[in-house]
Amino acid sequence: MRHLPKLACAIFFTCVVFAPQVARADSFDLFLSPSQPPPPPISFSENGSATFNGTITNSTGATLTPNNTFLNVTGNTQFFTAQSLITSGNFSLTNNTTSPPGPLFSITLNNVERPRVFSFQVSFIGNGIQSNIITYQVVGNTITVVQAVPEPTTLLLLGTGLAGAAARVRKRNRKVSGA
Repeated sequence: MRHLPKLACAIFFTCVVFAPQVARADSFDLFLSPSQPPPPPISFSENGSATFNGTITNSTGATLTPNNTFLNVTGNTQFFTAQSLITSGNFSLTNNTTSPPGPLFSITLNNVERPRVFSFQVSFIGNGIQSNIITYQVVGNTITVVQAVPEPTTLLLLGTGLAGAAARVRKRNRKVSGA
């Protein structure tokens, strides 16, 4: 029992020192409109196209322009064509600013046979830095955002286990001292 506080301190110190750290000096964030999650589904128009609106926050340390900002689409791209709507014209976003809400990109379905359900991922790359990735799922004529499910953190699981072990040791010591 008297070694338990030392053991707990040692485990805590080890977790703090060796816990994975995310270090990002710069970021590039893509947000959809409306901002409340999840955004409502988007339907394709009669000609098979859909436009996605939102904002971009630039914290890359440089100005984003059509020359250094690119749309990055992965997944089932054989079923559609994607086009960036921000990298044409006079697009310019200085460092530490957010673009006004507006059209970011569009997709147009290709005239190929496609499954009823497929998915794709979208991000922008600016100054060599990739924005957050947004996953979409197409079901029939409707596009929805696939919400990420966060996993529990390792430290939370470790802390819960340590609390359970401490409670068990404490309960056992109470039984021994009460007997």
